[in-house]
Amino acid sequence: MQLSNELFFALFSIVMVVAVIWFVRSVSRYKAWANSRDEKNMDG
Repeated sequence: MQLSNELFFALFSIVMVVAVIWFVRSVSRYKAWANSRDEKNMDG
């Protein structure tokens, strides 16, 4: 039972790290898209 608990926490931590990395990348991509869109609107 102890082994399964340790395995569960290890998988949970890996999933959390992946989720945080994906969230940061998506936020940075959205900021870049918003900046480019704002520049296009100003040019127009």
